[in-house]
Amino acid sequence: RRTAFVLEALQECCHEWSEHGAGVAIRVHGGAQSRTPHHLTLARNATAVVTDEPFVHPYLSFVQSVERVSPNKVYRVDGSTTVPPNAILTKKKKSLNAINDDNSSEYDKIPAKAWIWEKRTEPDRKRHILGVVQDGDFDAPDLL
Repeated sequence: RRTAFVLEALQECCHEWSEHGAGVAIRVHGGAQSRTPHHLTLARNATAVVTDEPFVHPYLSFVQSVERVSPNKVYRVDGSTTVPPNAILTKKKKSLNAINDDNSSEYDKIPAKAWIWEKRTEPDRKRHILGVVQDGDFDAPDLL
């Protein structure tokens, strides 16, 4: 389901990005023989990198590896939830040990599993969806 969502989004925006001069590269991983880290080569040569913002390992370490090799800015975007982690979790104060530790998280009290996050944020998610559908939170204002 997630892959279908990503592909649909890419189908809609890749052409527009290309018209603006942005190079678009998509890497789909397959079997064991396709483990070459092409994402690191692409990140090293990119002007900017936009990636999903995971907040648990092993996904966090994947993004951190991209940030280490990219000479330019890496933008983390929360594309998988209607409740952004920054809205609920509190950031840790970095100690000198944590700065060099790729296994440390940037947040306090993060769930170990995605389903725990889903359960924890269910009331927020329902409130956001109902706000859009019933209350018109995203409706444009009336023109005068």
